[in-house]
Amino acid sequence: MKYKLIFWLFTTCHGYKNKPFKLPLYNNVVKDVVTNFPGAIREDHFIEQLYDVLHSYSESFGTNTLLATSFCCDEINREFEMKLGSVFGGSYFSLGGLAGFPFGGTTGFIAFSHHIPKSGSSIIIFGPHVGIDSSGNIGKISRRGISSSSICCGSAYAAFKNGVDCNTLESDLEQNAVALALYKSNRIKKVLESEQPEVRLPHVLFEAQHEMIEKIIKKSAHNNIPENTYIAVIGGIHINTPSTTSDFFLPLVFKIYNSTGYIVNDFLKK
Repeated sequence: MKYKLIFWLFTTCHGYKNKPFKLPLYNNVVKDVVTNFPGAIREDHFIEQLYDVLHSYSESFGTNTLLATSFCCDEINREFEMKLGSVFGGSYFSLGGLAGFPFGGTTGFIAFSHHIPKSGSSIIIFGPHVGIDSSGNIGKISRRGISSSSICCGSAYAAFKNGVDCNTLESDLEQNAVALALYKSNRIKKVLESEQPEVRLPHVLFEAQHEMIEKIIKKSAHNNIPENTYIAVIGGIHINTPSTTSDFFLPLVFKIYNSTGYIVNDFLKK
């Protein structure tokens, strides 16, 4: 019951403790975020709440945690990773590649597993990203030193528009893997049939990434994660905004696994 109460605080958009999410703080970009990605939380609030939820669950989460991230290569995501790393262990292990897919795979996960501190814990946080520019355009972002908005996420957009390019299978392996994941099981149909394909696209990519993460953990956790070590897995959509507005994170998955790869707590299970 205690953890459910804490997580109720975690999943609301109305702030946390003494930091309420007040309507007067809204600008047009924030309105676009909460309208199109309901449940999204300001980046700093998300990190604070994530720490409190995990540390309340087990004191092993905190400075003795090894964090692994799986976010897109785009430099716009590095600040989020550094903020997370400053709270959980001081650094982070990178599993991610284009569009946020965990292209580190089982090899990367096993290496990560062997770096977890003794009597510590581990966190994997993953997901695609999407931009919202100052004009409210979803799938675009205003970048430093560039006068016009640019595509965000470029890899996701290219996969959606171009599919798999057989002429670049060797020279662009990750991009073709993103496209393959999008077209696999006809996921692309969900995007094409959506009234807002630019909103639906990161959700569909998230589904594919979540599937990959679960397969990696199932295959690789046992005999690699130190005994009695928790793995917290948090997945969602990272929402990039102009520099004058906080970035957001929309949590869609929050699970705790044991060292053998079994789920022992699912905070978002309905």
